[in-house]
Amino acid sequence: MICFVAYTGARRSEAMRSQLQDLDFENRVITIREKKRVRGRLSTRQVPMPEPLQIVLESWLADHPGTEFTFAEIKFGEESPSSISNDQASNFFQKAFAKSKWGFLPGWHVFRHSFCSNCAAAGIEQRVINQWVGHQTDEMVKRYRHCFPDRQNEQINRVFNAVA
Repeated sequence: MICFVAYTGARRSEAMRSQLQDLDFENRVITIREKKRVRGRLSTRQVPMPEPLQIVLESWLADHPGTEFTFAEIKFGEESPSSISNDQASNFFQKAFAKSKWGFLPGWHVFRHSFCSNCAAAGIEQRVINQWVGHQTDEMVKRYRHCFPDRQNEQINRVFNAVA
């Protein structure tokens, strides 16, 4: 689930709603089930499935507990698998990073933030990033622009060094 969020920019809740039918390995696309675009209604967006994520998901599915949800587990005392809860997701996150150099990470949203920032730093057009993560306002976009200020100097120098 951590890789899913990191490689798609999905919110924790969107990863938790993900279903196996949302994973299109043939076309390497993931459908994200969102709730924030139209309050109270389910809408979707599609994000390309990067090769590293495809490898992780295929490995996860080999041991999948057998439910329609992409990320599920068999809870203690129960026989059938179910989707994980918010508390379980938070607990898994904390356990995954607690004793590592990443133990300072504040929560799931850091991966969404990093996804947007790294896509921008790699030169991906803002409208494409917005499409992938579902951003609709300039206010949202501005939250992610500040992460790589040195990129602005690099980019302007490419323009004028090419002319010089």
